[in-house]
Amino acid sequence: MRPPPQILDALRGRYGASGIAAPVQDGYATSGGVRIAYQIFGTAPRDLVLFPGWQIVHSRMWKFQVPYLSRYFRVVAFDARGSGRSDRPETGYDHDTHAADALAVMDAAGVRRAVLVAQSGGTNHAIIVAAEHPERVSHLVLIDGAPSQAVGPERERRRREVLALFHAPREQYVGWGKLNANYFRQDYLGWLDFFIAQMMPEPHSTKAVADAYAWALDADPEILIRTRDEWWSRTPFPDLMARIQAPTLLVHGTQDRLAAYAANAPFLHRTIPGSVLTTLEGAGHAPHLRDCVKVNRLVRDFAGTPAGSHRWAHALTAKRKVLWVCSPIGLGHVQRDLTIVRELRALRPGLEVHWLAAEPVRTAVAQAGETIHPASAHLCNESAHVEQRAGEHDVNIFLALWEMDEILVANFMTFADVVERERFDAWIGDEAWDVDRYLHENPELKTAPFVFLTDFIGMLPVAGWESYEGHLCWQANAEHVQHVARYPRIRDVAIFIGDPEDVPDEPFGRDLPNMRRWAREHFEFPGYILPFDPGAYRDPRALRRRLGYRDDETLVIASAGGTAVGRALLDRIAGAYPGLARAIPGLHLLVVAGPRNPLPERAHGTDGGVEVRGYVPDLFEHLACCDLALIHGGLSTGMELIALGRPFVSFPLRNHFEQRFHVARRLRRYGHAAEMDYRELAPEALAEAVRRWAGTRPEYRPIEPGGARRAAEMIARVLG
Repeated sequence: MRPPPQILDALRGRYGASGIAAPVQDGYATSGGVRIAYQIFGTAPRDLVLFPGWQIVHSRMWKFQVPYLSRYFRVVAFDARGSGRSDRPETGYDHDTHAADALAVMDAAGVRRAVLVAQSGGTNHAIIVAAEHPERVSHLVLIDGAPSQAVGPERERRRREVLALFHAPREQYVGWGKLNANYFRQDYLGWLDFFIAQMMPEPHSTKAVADAYAWALDADPEILIRTRDEWWSRTPFPDLMARIQAPTLLVHGTQDRLAAYAANAPFLHRTIPGSVLTTLEGAGHAPHLRDCVKVNRLVRDFAGTPAGSHRWAHALTAKRKVLWVCSPIGLGHVQRDLTIVRELRALRPGLEVHWLAAEPVRTAVAQAGETIHPASAHLCNESAHVEQRAGEHDVNIFLALWEMDEILVANFMTFADVVERERFDAWIGDEAWDVDRYLHENPELKTAPFVFLTDFIGMLPVAGWESYEGHLCWQANAEHVQHVARYPRIRDVAIFIGDPEDVPDEPFGRDLPNMRRWAREHFEFPGYILPFDPGAYRDPRALRRRLGYRDDETLVIASAGGTAVGRALLDRIAGAYPGLARAIPGLHLLVVAGPRNPLPERAHGTDGGVEVRGYVPDLFEHLACCDLALIHGGLSTGMELIALGRPFVSFPLRNHFEQRFHVARRLRRYGHAAEMDYRELAPEALAEAVRRWAGTRPEYRPIEPGGARRAAEMIARVLG
């Protein structure tokens, strides 16, 4: 399905080979008077050059390779002439000129000898460099190559025939007949619809397809026509390939519809001396996008770069050790995980827990005295990505996750390297969707028991199932269901933090199972997990005295979670303080900014009566003695307030499907009724809500105790 214009507009114009890895050098090489844009990533002693493909894409096509390979190589990526940030001349699109451009980039980047990695049309140019400049190439990796097999007089005749077909007008353009200059000019989007569908036939390729459209819309159809006109090399490719001296890896998908496997892979393997062929069953023409984990490791291993030093442990004398991966989006995950870990250590004394965590989880875990795995420094920040896509109390969390693909791949590669080097008795992932997804896509990488935890099941489109967002949600849900059905062995234990009734009683989408029934079949339910014993906080007055609050004041606490997405809510609440103070005598308004909210020490629009604090590790203690809490729609804080019996008003983030559907439904099931729309949050409406709810004693459904112990028992089973 072609993405709608607003999606494509958001994705277009993202030049450069990575959106998350910062280049150490960004410059231009000059080749025949044409400027070729290049970037260098990493500082490793060995060089690796990523060749661009056809000008219908630019160097961002390597976004899944750059962050990972730049840990092991000094990676050089560049835009082909006529694409990206490079110049777009009228001519010069033959293969030999492209090869000269690549050499100019290597010279400008100070590359004397390198691993060359190329895909599709770029393989032609890498072959020329490897054949004519063997001293510059240590290894050669060709992905889905289709060099011309013609030699002799047949070569020129075939070229004339192909060009005639390419320029011949037709009454109708059907199938590969759309590969035609007139059709490019007449209906470029129609060409993209056909071409991209052929390029990525794999199911659930929605993000890769959207990227391909965006990159193609960054291209110029007239330049694509010129590249086809000049698709030629001085020397026949069979002659060039026979001269290659570098060790060569061929990677080819069996479902490649652009460079058919049967016609091309055996020819390349037969013609390049000593080449090694890796066949990707079921893969299309873009395995670097759709099977990126496999491609990354193939390149790393073929080039002779090991994953790093290994740690081995004797099976019977080694301590029990687990790797714990905790989602950094929000801090509710880390509090429940720490609680489970305490129970798990009681069941398995001496258990070592190593945390693979990004900020802000990393700091919270370290403050709790836990061990942070050094590889955590390589993790990309998911919270920052979500914050960048947020508006005023508004974030479409599903689309933010959908656009997080580069981060999720990079973080999974970090995880995969860690578990390759070290042996763990189990891997535990709390909403570690990257680990879960890419283990299902690469089941051969599973070498230890895997425990998966989550507090929601099922993507739900805020815009409705008939929208493009609905299409994407359906695809995500279908892939999830199919992954679990195809590889049930990936998750040794799957834990839903809550009860079956907390899962929506509705289908995952058209022709998909009912969420609740499916969850009962595939998950275990320990109940909700609290990071404290509510029974220890039954005396709010004593707690107030201990925490420094007065008995005669009305304590209202405003909190908006562990990301900066909630800043607008906190700003608006703080700004309403003068009116609140007039309406509520003795008001003490405490604004808890959290670890990623840079609120000022003195809140805007107040007379100093607002107390602003940063991250409060045991916020539940303060909530336990408040008269009212004002929160966004997060699950953890809401459930803590329910357990403590304190009144609160929630303001779910606009377009946040989890808060608006999953969390809101669960909180209502426990008796929460005070929910407001942020857009109606005028000072008068807020004052009325505070007057109405402050100091009340809501009747909540009790939360069954012992959830953490039950979850720990489930995990302990895989530890033996």
